Amino acid sequence: MANTPWKPAAPLDYPCPPGFRQRYCVQTPENIKKKEFEGWFIVKDNKGKSVVDSKKTAIDGTPLDGTVTYRTLILMRIPEEKAKARDKYYADLNKFKQTANARRFETEAAGESAGYPGAGAYGNVTVSTEERDDGKS
Repeated sequence: MANTPWKPAAPLDYPCPPGFRQRYCVQTPENIKKKEFEGWFIVKDNKGKSVVDSKKTAIDGTPLDGTVTYRTLILMRIPEEKAKARDKYYADLNKFKQTANARRFETEAAGESAGYPGAGAYGNVTVSTEERDDGKS
């Protein structure tokens, strides 16, 4: 124990099994329902055991339904395959929006949106959606 470095307490740290991603979500009925439609599910504590077996009480503030919560947040998981599909969906959506914005900026810079030539910027304006050398886009 002497060689273990000190680290601050992490009240939201909860082990995640392989093949899943997890996050704490705001615990409102509409948000929980939305997340469930997207493929998330609520994490139950004690690996599905009944609350009677876990010796939890209402006095210590622990939820008696077996869910993992922290203040107004509830822990939810999604299978890795669905999480990757979700990531791809948002990456494609972002790329589409970047391309559309680049076209709009080039059109506005050329003055074509003003209805007459020469209303835009002087010189050539090029908007790139490719990654920069430093990894930012």
